[in-house]
Amino acid sequence: MTTDDGERVEPTLDTVHSGDRLGPNVYGLEPGVYPDYFDAAAIDWTWLQLPDGRTALPHSIAFEDGNRTFSLRYLSGRKLNARVRHTFFRPLVAPVGISDSVAVERTLVRRGREHVEYLATVSDQSGRLLMTSQSDWVMNSSVRHDHDSRPDGAVSVFDRALPKREFSLPPSPRAHDMQVGDELPPLGREAWLYEPPGGHGPNSVHGDEYARRVLGTRGAIVLGSTVLGYVNELLGRALGPSWLERGSLDVRFTSPIVRNDPVTARARVASVDGQGVEFEVQVTNAADDDQQAIVGTARYALGQP
Repeated sequence: MTTDDGERVEPTLDTVHSGDRLGPNVYGLEPGVYPDYFDAAAIDWTWLQLPDGRTALPHSIAFEDGNRTFSLRYLSGRKLNARVRHTFFRPLVAPVGISDSVAVERTLVRRGREHVEYLATVSDQSGRLLMTSQSDWVMNSSVRHDHDSRPDGAVSVFDRALPKREFSLPPSPRAHDMQVGDELPPLGREAWLYEPPGGHGPNSVHGDEYARRVLGTRGAIVLGSTVLGYVNELLGRALGPSWLERGSLDVRFTSPIVRNDPVTARARVASVDGQGVEFEVQVTNAADDDQQAIVGTARYALGQP
């Protein structure tokens, strides 16, 4: 956040409150023009072909929307994302106007660290919901607490009911053939980090100097939305564009990934029932002896909701 004299300072829970509403943040997305955190060159676009001949965009483009709306008001690059759940409602096709809003659901202290839970919604210009992001942010502040605090009575953002989904694309035939234990072909990437003109700023975890000095990492940390985009592509390759309205991701970020680290996204079928397929997903980092950087689950709906 910014003080009266224009100085950027790191916020605490004294300045972030349950009930805060941020946005809407509105922008246009044109074909072939993508946000700077998105590695367009790494995407295999063939799985994004819709039945009507249009090409959808991977929802990893929208992953960062809620994060940025939250950061514009409260944070200056000094944050850690502990858990996030993305739920997809419909494919995203450019050109399109996008609007994202953030609602702070609750704040608390856990293990001495300050947490903010928020719900971000991303819609198109007509108001149709594209995706939601339920997030638990750990504020990487210098403030540490001796005791945990109870939430203020609000329901956890991860227990909040979301709008009902309506599917327009049929489920992938491959999904009906999946069995428990099946593993999808892994997806390997060299973790990509865009460097804007002038760098990321002196207090950003995405800058080499700050990341090394304050966080003790080997270098600049790759955006979580970029790494999670690799999981998104892995599942999209297997399930096709219907993943973008039938899918959801629920993951935790367990260790940072540094610029140019060789990473691998993996998914294994954990359960299958009449309603859908659940996967165990992870991203491992070969630069850290294949340590897990992301771990969690993904869900693909088969029938109508």
